[in-house]
Amino acid sequence: MMPPYELESSIGFYYDNVSVTIVTKSGTYVATIKNSIEYNKSFREYSKNREAYRDQYRALAGTYREEFNINATEGEATMFALLAQLGKSINLYKAQPGSTEFKPVEAGTLNGTPIVRDINCPQ
Repeated sequence: MMPPYELESSIGFYYDNVSVTIVTKSGTYVATIKNSIEYNKSFREYSKNREAYRDQYRALAGTYREEFNINATEGEATMFALLAQLGKSINLYKAQPGSTEFKPVEAGTLNGTPIVRDINCPQ
C-alpha cells in the first residue's frame, strides 16, 4: 500500500501534467487543468447527472449560436460551452487546422455579448 503522502503527490503530479488533445476539422485543441479544486467540483457535478450536464453543454452551444453569434462555427460554439462549464478549472488552447501554433482561448464578453477570444500573451 502506498503511503498517503506519495498518493497525494502522485495526484498532484497528474493535475500538474495531464492534458487532453482533441483534433477536429476546425482545429486542434489542448486542455490542461488550471485549478484542481474547481476541476473536482465540476467533475462531481458531472458525476451527479451526466446526461443533464451534457444537455447543459449542448444548450450553451446552441444558445451561443442562436442568440449571440449566428455566424459562429460549431467549433466556436462548443468552445464557448466548454469554457462556460469548465473555464475556472481548465486552460484551453487552439491551433488552426494544419498549424502547430497553439493560442490560449477564453470565453468572455464584448459589449455585453458573449464571445470566444484568443488570450493575448505578453511576448
